[in-house]
Amino acid sequence: MLKLNFEKILIHHFLSYGDAEIKLDNRGYVLVSGINRKMEDNAKSNGSGKSSWVSAICFALTGETIQGLHSNLPNIQFDDGCYVDLYFNVNGVKYRLLRSKDDKKLGTDLKIYINGEDKSGKGVRESQQLLDQFLPDITSQLIGSVIILGQGLPFKFSSNTPSGRKEMLEKLSKSDFMIQDIKLRIDKRLDELVNKIRENEDSTLKLETEKSLTNQRLINYKTELNNVGPCDILNISINDKNTALISKESEKDILTNNYNSHTNDLEKLNSEYNEKKEENFKKLDLNRIDHDEISSQFNSKKSVLSNNIFSLKSEINKLKSITDVCPTCGQKIPGASKPDTTKQEQELKFYSEQLDSLNSEINLDTAEYNASVKALNEKFNKESSDLKEKINDLSATTSNEKLKIDLINSEITKLKIELTKLESEKENYGLNIKRLNDSIEETNKLLISIDEKLFYNSGVNSDLSEHLSAVSKMNTLVKRDFRGFLLINIIDFINNKAKEYCSKVFNTDDIEIKLNGNDIELNFSKKPYENLSGGEKQKVDIITQLAIRDMMCRYLDFSSNLLVLDEIFDNLDSLGCDKVLNLISTELTDVESLFIISHHANELSIPYDYEMVVEKDTNGISTIN
Repeated sequence: MLKLNFEKILIHHFLSYGDAEIKLDNRGYVLVSGINRKMEDNAKSNGSGKSSWVSAICFALTGETIQGLHSNLPNIQFDDGCYVDLYFNVNGVKYRLLRSKDDKKLGTDLKIYINGEDKSGKGVRESQQLLDQFLPDITSQLIGSVIILGQGLPFKFSSNTPSGRKEMLEKLSKSDFMIQDIKLRIDKRLDELVNKIRENEDSTLKLETEKSLTNQRLINYKTELNNVGPCDILNISINDKNTALISKESEKDILTNNYNSHTNDLEKLNSEYNEKKEENFKKLDLNRIDHDEISSQFNSKKSVLSNNIFSLKSEINKLKSITDVCPTCGQKIPGASKPDTTKQEQELKFYSEQLDSLNSEINLDTAEYNASVKALNEKFNKESSDLKEKINDLSATTSNEKLKIDLINSEITKLKIELTKLESEKENYGLNIKRLNDSIEETNKLLISIDEKLFYNSGVNSDLSEHLSAVSKMNTLVKRDFRGFLLINIIDFINNKAKEYCSKVFNTDDIEIKLNGNDIELNFSKKPYENLSGGEKQKVDIITQLAIRDMMCRYLDFSSNLLVLDEIFDNLDSLGCDKVLNLISTELTDVESLFIISHHANELSIPYDYEMVVEKDTNGISTIN
């Protein structure tokens, strides 16, 4: 459903206009005439801007004029850009579109108001995307096909090629969307069938794999049953394992006794070695204490001597810095004499000699201490070397014995496990026979079940393949022929309506609109449209556009309170004009405002309720009077 009700439009500096406001609802018949006072245009009516306000409506709705222009739209007489403000409602919902181009205040933007609430996007692109979502059916083609009718406009039905006419009807009647929807449904069904076939094939493959594994399991059960020996063989095996176990445990006991004895000996040797090591450590500690005491005494003496030497050196340097000569003139200063530092220097020499002697004593004491430490360590190493060798040999022996014990324990554990298994087999011999027989029976049943599923899958796959083939044929049919089938009823309706209107305009119904393959032919009086005279084309155009409009009202529940006839009376005499107007007035009952744009209004005596005069002044600015 698409119920359009236009209310008003405000225009600011759009194309040739200055500022204008046009009421669009409940206007009756409005004759739009023009006056062009701009001398450079060299025209009386043409170029005055009679049709520019119609382009403003299309610009507000789609972003371009009915001719497809979307740039160079502001009036060049001004420098502040332009905007168009359109008020209308769709299916009872109120819309206001404010579209601007290079406007100083608004910039290039699109504002969308729905029931008074701003629904605009962040910019013109986002707003246009939102508008396309809000009003997807209001396109330039819809406007140019059933709202604004005029000669030379790009969306006139007859202006298209025969194949282009078919495409135009598909879009207007939405049959292309229906076809696309059917294609999507078929494609979806094809995908579903292909997926089901794939799932069925995957299921079959899994079943075949399961069958192969089950067959192998059955063979294994039968082989295991054949290999189950007599019970006396189990008794012999159990006796052999028990004998081997007793032998290994006896061997383990001998090794364990030897290991424990050697471990005790090793602990004693380690204890003896640690005692010797502790004794040597004590000797080294006592020696270190004596050495630290002597070093402390030496260091105290050295500190005293070092301080005395430092003080004397400072005193000598200070005395030597005193001079008896004037630093300015170089003359000897009367009464002045240089101090004598001989005594201090002798004392400095004495203390220095004592410090050297002390350092020698310290070096000698340190050497004696290091020699004593070395002697103690050498003595300890010599006395304990035999002991360490015994410890190492005994450690290797115990490690080897421990490895042998671990190995025997592993063998014993293995023998016990085997013995337990044999005893369990002996206890469960009858149960094992029954288990294998039951397993063979269950496996045979499972194989029968798998075969039944495989048979079922084979039938399902056959059914799915047949269904897929049928849907594929339907898909081919839709892509190749269904487009034409959908249009047959629509074209028949348009053809019948055109004949009805043709009788009122031409007094004959000799008009034909028919589908021929992918082309729609348009003939009048057995002649193709292209061979008609100017007046005949004019009338045929009006008839077909009104028939298309009726089709949309019938099949799409379309209506518009506004219809614009832009220079459709060219090449028509007054009689032809009267018949066309009579057709429009009797058939278009939903139209409240019919705007007739013509520069031949006076010549044709077109009836009207109001006259809207568009006047372009000498500066090239159009206004509405």
